[in-house]
Amino acid sequence: LSEEEFLNSVEAEAGRECRQNIHRFYSDLLESFECFSDFKTSSLMIKMSPQSDDHKGVSVMGFGKNGRIYNTAFFKMIAKWGIPQAEVDAIAATYWGELHAIDPRFDAQGMGKMSSFIPFDDQIIERLPEVKECVGKVILACRKAYEEAVEGS
Repeated sequence: LSEEEFLNSVEAEAGRECRQNIHRFYSDLLESFECFSDFKTSSLMIKMSPQSDDHKGVSVMGFGKNGRIYNTAFFKMIAKWGIPQAEVDAIAATYWGELHAIDPRFDAQGMGKMSSFIPFDDQIIERLPEVKECVGKVILACRKAYEEAVEGS
C-alpha cells in the first residue's frame, strides 16, 4: 500500500475522524523518534533502526487499514542487531507489559489474535500520550542495548 491507499482504507473502514487521528499519531511517532513507516498489504508498521543502515528495521507499533492499532511480536527481531536474546526478551516483556497496563486490550505477549487489535477509538485516543511515551522508552532501550552490544564486540 501507499500511504494514501492506507489512509483511504482506514477512512472507508472506520471513518474520516479515525483516519485523521491515526495519521496524526503515527506522524508524531515518526517525527519524535526518528522511526520510519513501512506500508504493507493490510497495515502500516512503525519501525525503528539502531541508527545504522547495516540492519533491518524492527516494528514497534502497527496500524491496520481497518482502523486499529496493535503492538507487534516482530519486535523480537532486534536480536539480529547482536543484542543478547535474554536482553531482547526482557526489553520486549517490559514494553508489552507497559502497553498492556496502559490499555489491557494490548496483548501482553506481543501481537496476538486479530481480536486483540484495538479500535482507534476515544478510549485509546485519550491514552496516546502514554502510548507514545512507552514507544519512546522502548526505542531508547533498544538503541542503548545495540550500542552496548557493538561496544562489547
